[in-house]
Amino acid sequence: MVAKHASQGQRPALPAQAIARPGSGALDRVLVDNNWRLIAPAMAVLALVDVAATDTVPDRISVALVVAAMWLVGLIRRVNRREATRGHDEVRRQLLHGLHVTLPMLLFGLAIGRWTESIPVTDWHEAIGAPVIITTLAAVILNQRIASIIAATVSTWHGVAVVAGSANTIAVLAGGTAIGVYAAVRQSRSDRAAASAERQRRRDQLRAEQLLHEFEESGHHPDGHDPLVE
Repeated sequence: MVAKHASQGQRPALPAQAIARPGSGALDRVLVDNNWRLIAPAMAVLALVDVAATDTVPDRISVALVVAAMWLVGLIRRVNRREATRGHDEVRRQLLHGLHVTLPMLLFGLAIGRWTESIPVTDWHEAIGAPVIITTLAAVILNQRIASIIAATVSTWHGVAVVAGSANTIAVLAGGTAIGVYAAVRQSRSDRAAASAERQRRRDQLRAEQLLHEFEESGHHPDGHDPLVE
C-alpha cells in the first residue's frame, strides 16, 4: 500500500509561476497583429493600380507619403518583439499605436487626396477605391481590435478630407470620430473585464489542481482513511 501511495505521489506540484500568471506571455503585449505589415504591400499595389487606372503619375510628395506610410507599417514586427520584453506602459503603447497604425493610414489618405487633387484629369471615381480597399483590409487584419479599426479608418479618410474635402466633411468625420472613440472605450472596458474574469477563473482552476496534487501527496483520502496505516 505504501508503494501504491508512492506511485500516486510522483506527479509534481504545479509551479508557483503558473498560478501567479496564468496565460501571461508575449502575446498579451502584442501591440498589433504581425499581419498588419501586409498593409504595406497593399498600399504599393493600390498605388500602382491607381497609376494604371488614371494613366497618371503621382508627384514626389505623394510618392514620399506612400513610402513613409509603408515604412512605418513594415516595422510592426520589430516593434512587437521589442514590446514583448517590456512592461505594460500604456502611454508608450498608445504612442507606438499612433506611430505605426494611425499615422501610416493618415499619410496614405493624404497621398491619395493630394494625387487626385493635383492632377486635373484625375477623377475621384477612379481614385476613391484605394482608401476604401485599404480601410477594409485594415478592418480585417485588426479583427476585434475596435479602437485600432476606428483609428485606421478615420485617419485614412481624414487624410483624404484634409486635401480634398470641405469643412462640412471634416466636421462629419470629427463627429464620427467622437462616436467611434466612445464606442471603443466602452468595448475596451468590457474586454478588460472579460479578460480579468478569465484570468481569475484560470488561477482558481490551477490552484484547485495544485491543492488536489498536494492532497494526494499527503496520503489522506476523502473518507478519512490513511493508506499508510493500512
